Amino acid sequence: MLDQFDDHVDPIFVPIDRERLIARLRPLLPDDGLVTRAEGMRVYESDGLAAYRGMPEVVALPRDALQVKAVLKACSELGVAVVARG
Repeated sequence: MLDQFDDHVDPIFVPIDRERLIARLRPLLPDDGLVTRAEGMRVYESDGLAAYRGMPEVVALPRDALQVKAVLKACSELGVAVVARG
């Protein structure tokens, strides 16, 4: 099990205004396309490499390319890092 933080490998994400992010993303996605509660986001805290875990601020689940583009644009404008899963 990895128990050290390696600043050459592990990203440091700047703090964000979570409520502002949620307000910005909610109209871009279907009702079930934004996960904001901790119990719903647990499954997204790692992707294959379980030694690296980090709870996301929110999880966006776009259904098509237009929604992906809108989410990425909003995150870019807010200075929010995006971690793709899958």
